[in-house]
Formats: sequence, structure tokens, C-alpha cells
Amino acid sequence: MSTTDPLRELKYEMSRVMEKHSLNHDNAFTLWFLLAYLTDSEDIALKALTGGPRDKNIDAIVIDSKARQVDIVQCKYRKNTGHKELRNDVIGFARLASLPWADKETLDVFYSDLDSRVSERFKDSVRYLKSQGYALKLFYVTTGRVADKLKRAAESEVENLHVNAAITVLDSGRTLVVFDDYIDSVPSVPPIIMHISPRGPGHHEGYVYRHDHSTEIESWIFSMSGRDIGNLCKEVGRRLFARNIRGYRDRSHVNESMKDTIDNEPQNFWYYNNGITVVCDEARFVQKEGEETLVVEGAQIINGQQTTVTLSKCDPNRVSVLVRVIKIPRRPSAGQEYEDLVKNMVKATNTQNRIYASDLKSNDRVQVYIEKELRKAGYQYIRKSMGDAEKLQCYGPKTRYQIDKIDMAKAVTACEIDSHTARTKKDALFEESYYGKIFKEKPVSFYLSRYLLMKRVFGLAHGDRNRRYAKWLVLHLAWEIIGNMLDSSRLERQFRFVCEREAKNARVLAPLEKSIVLIFKSAQAFYTRNSHSGDDVYDLPTFFKRSKLDSPFRSYWYSRINPHRARFVQSIQQFETRLESLDME
Repeated sequence: MSTTDPLRELKYEMSRVMEKHSLNHDNAFTLWFLLAYLTDSEDIALKALTGGPRDKNIDAIVIDSKARQVDIVQCKYRKNTGHKELRNDVIGFARLASLPWADKETLDVFYSDLDSRVSERFKDSVRYLKSQGYALKLFYVTTGRVADKLKRAAESEVENLHVNAAITVLDSGRTLVVFDDYIDSVPSVPPIIMHISPRGPGHHEGYVYRHDHSTEIESWIFSMSGRDIGNLCKEVGRRLFARNIRGYRDRSHVNESMKDTIDNEPQNFWYYNNGITVVCDEARFVQKEGEETLVVEGAQIINGQQTTVTLSKCDPNRVSVLVRVIKIPRRPSAGQEYEDLVKNMVKATNTQNRIYASDLKSNDRVQVYIEKELRKAGYQYIRKSMGDAEKLQCYGPKTRYQIDKIDMAKAVTACEIDSHTARTKKDALFEESYYGKIFKEKPVSFYLSRYLLMKRVFGLAHGDRNRRYAKWLVLHLAWEIIGNMLDSSRLERQFRFVCEREAKNARVLAPLEKSIVLIFKSAQAFYTRNSHSGDDVYDLPTFFKRSKLDSPFRSYWYSRINPHRARFVQSIQQFETRLESLDME
């Protein structure tokens, strides 16, 4: 995201949330934070809201059974980022951490003038915390300013209780960075604790620390037990890998090899594996009761997703893993400089599985933009390569409304550039020489109209050998002839509507399909006339694999010897008429 006023952009997002859910401004801010920071489920976030009269500054309570923790949130939306939060407000919220473990008399006093809905939610939280050993996480979130000294005081207030609780204070700088990530479809990760092991099988002498004074980047290198890393994956889930360029490849050779090492040579895993690399926004070293940990905020595993997920699926009892944590200072709207740095780190550190050009573009802003816009239109855009199991987990069963980014690239290429490039190139379409010509921040209609026409052409070629080899050539010419019609704001929505409901709109689509078949017939006639070149005779597959066929095929199409063009004109006019008169109610 790049904006000179991120607070104004956040305000706009609040207004959208308010309108969608009929919430007041405070609850809209809280709902946004829950979705950006704590949960991917809108239903869970809405049910967690508690803000209102007599809420005692408890704006939301999330009981997270997966992470085995209770999250209590207080949000303060300030119109001015310079607004200074009062010590009494921050420390008062931190003192909530003592209540779940207080005696009955103290709790009864607390409940006595508390809103009944908040009271019931808090009582449920106490039960999970005391009887099931859940952790308590407090989040004080503001667009105002909180002094570092006050943050540390709030943390000490909770730490000194010696209960399973912690507090995180997010002031304007951190909150607006979370908003940046939210706009870029990178859900933030709450603070995680990384144990600097002597909990693995070997003896470790702490960690290596590096501070670059010119960039203010800080780094830590240490070992962690495989079990701890696997547990992080179980607790946080896919949010840990939002900046990774790929998904988990469950059946890859590398992952199968890792599983074999975990089962048969766990003591050698540290030597065989490249480890994991984590980038983060904040990190601090904590030594308490003889244990050394790194508390990390905004963690993203940019290298080692395959390792992390594999460890979460196995029993890594005697496994140690090399970990590198890199803290990159960020400011709101850090823009392309930050994105480029992370992208280059990803490219440099991922070596165990081959990286493709399409992988490196999976987090590109245009790809994120297309994913968001297509989601609004009811489509799932697969911008990261991943295994079938993770794809099923992320998107559900494959549907006709699921679009892979490579298919989208080929559709746009065939319509906008040429048929030979679309047919022969795949990953190369994501290299710089092509990428900027294919992917732009165009309206969603630009992408869908071209993709849906490709689906219709390919559908008519399915199972027909003669048509199969000519389909890219036919698609290119079809778009050249009727693209202006399908791309117009007047008819694009109607075209999408009938494609999505083709069974009910067969009468509308019939003349379009007849028109496409006539282009296929012309392609066959074009082949028959040109299959001989001197003494050489091209078979059907070889002929249509030749480059630079678009121009001669176009010339043939418009020539007098083409017997199919007149009927095509009649059919496509009929299609346009039916599309214009379509009732989409």
C-alpha cells in the first residue's frame, strides 16, 4: 500500500465496515482489528464484539480453542495520531489480567455493574483460563501515541502477576503498519514466543546477534526444537506464511525426504535442513527463570514453510532446527522499498525447492489486487502455488469459479499479445519482459471477460483433435473480432452473468458458440490451404505449433475465399442482440 495519509485510508475502511455491518465507529474499528490481527473468520469477529455501555473498556473477547488462549481487546480510535494515551487507561487495562485468578468476592464486585453480555463472555473466559489452562492475551490498540516507557510499564504490570498472561500495546505506528499489511492481504501475526533452545537434542550456546547501524536491521541466529516450531504452526496457522511466495507442497520430494529424516535420523535434521528465516516488525530478547526467548511481533516465515508445516505434521521428538530472525524497522506506508527487500530475501534464501518467476510474483501488489477484486465478484484467484491438500483447506473443493494465476496470464496473453506466446509460455509470462504487459490494475472486468471467453473456446475444443491444436489461434482472433463488445461496460456484466449460469442461458450462448465453431472451421480450412510448403507437408499439430500464424490467419479470415465469415457475422449479431435484451433479475 502506498499513501501519504494512512489514517485517512483507515478511516475510509472504518466507514465501509460500519455500512456493511451497521456498527458504530468504535465497534467498526474493533472489528477491523480482530480481522486484521486475530482471526480470519468474520463470524467469530462479530460474535466477539462486546463494546457498549458498561463494558468496562472491554471491546472484544475472543476464545481461541486452536491457540488455547483468550484474547481481550480494547481499541481506541483517535482522529489524531499525536493523541497521547493516558497512563491510567493503559495500566488500568493491563490490570484486567489479574481478574480471572481473583477470589470470588472480587469477581462478584467486577460483574455487579458489568453489561450482562460482557459478563457472560468474561465468565466463559475465566473457565477456560483456570480449568483448561488457556493463556490470556490482552491487546490495547490505539491510533494515538503510547510512550515506550508506558508500554514497558504495562508489560511489567502483567509479568509481575506470575500468571499465564501477556499484554501487547499497539500505538499508531504499529497499528498503521498492521493496516498496511491488511490492505495488502497480509494478516498480521500477534506476538509469538520463540524458545532459544536448550530444549532440543543438542547443547546450544545461546544465540548470535547482529545490528546493522546503517539500516537499523537487527538479526538473531539460534536453534529451536522441532516440536516448538511445529507448535507455532499449529497455533498461528497460515498467517505465518502470508509473505511466503508459495503454499505447502504436501507431496514434494523434498518434504518426503524431510519426513524420512525426522522418522529415521532426527539427530541429523539440523545438518541436512537449511532452517527457517523469519522477518518481523519487532523483536525483543527475554531471559526469565533461566529460559531465553525471543518475543516476536508481526512474524512472517519467508523461507522454511515446507520445514515448518512438515514439523507440525510429524513427531519431531529429537529434532533441532536452525532459525534466523530478521527485524526490519517499518513505518506506515513504507511502500515498495520494504516489499522489494523482503522479496529479495525470499529469492535469496529459498533454495531447497526450485523458485519460479510466477512464485516471485505471487505477493506482487497487482496479484493481491486481482485476488481481492475477483473475490468481490465471487471468484477464487489462486496466486500461490500449493499442494492439493492446502488448496482444499484454503479454498474448498475446486469449483468453476476458481482461477489459477497462470491460466489468467495465458488468457490475457492470448487476447492481448499473440497466440503463440500464450501457447508456448507459462512461467515466462511472469518475467519482467511480459509481466507488465499482462498484469495491470485494470477493473476486474478486464480479466474476467478474457478468461471467460477462453473457457468457452477451450470448452468447444475439448475432445476434438482438430480443434485442440487450433484453440489458441482461434481465441486470439475471436477476441480481436468481438473483444470490444465483451469488454464494454454495457455488455461485460451480461456476458459474465450468462457464463456463470450457462444452463439457464443456453439460448443466449448458442449463437456465440456457433460463432466460435465457425472460427474453428476457418482454422481447419486455413490449415488445409497452407499445410504444404514446397516439398514439406505439415501435419496438424506441427502446423499450429508454428509461430507468427495470427497475421496470416487474420488475412485469411477477412479474405473472399473464407466461406464461414458471413454466417459468423449473422451469429455474432444474434448473440449481441440476445445479450442486450437479457433480464438479469
